Amino acid sequence: MTRIFLPPDDQKKKRIAVRMPKEMHKSILQCLMEKGLSARSISSWVSESILDLMRDNSYCEIIAEEWLDKGDCLSRPLTISSQAYNALEKINAMVRCKLHMGPDINSKIIRASITQRLIREEHSSMTM
Repeated sequence: MTRIFLPPDDQKKKRIAVRMPKEMHKSILQCLMEKGLSARSISSWVSESILDLMRDNSYCEIIAEEWLDKGDCLSRPLTISSQAYNALEKINAMVRCKLHMGPDINSKIIRASITQRLIREEHSSMTM
């Protein structure tokens, strides 16, 4: 008899597709390269950025200012941690309630979190 051991629910990862500009994707890859990480770490990097956004008290305003220009965009599948997915759901509920947006705003939230992390990391590299 074969037993399959699955991780507990709080350790399961969630797959999600994010629509982002190609330039944003290039910026993430460049940031990862500067840290000596491979492109395979993009999912964990994005998971951390979502958790960072959740800790920011002004995340509703940050998300409200985010937009996506039509043009060179791609849909990037990611595997985010369950903690990041739970944070994404909480942010989604709060933003939809406060800003009266539709339910399809996960990509918008993730793009805002990526933008904030890129800004922070660029700022920290400039101060060194």
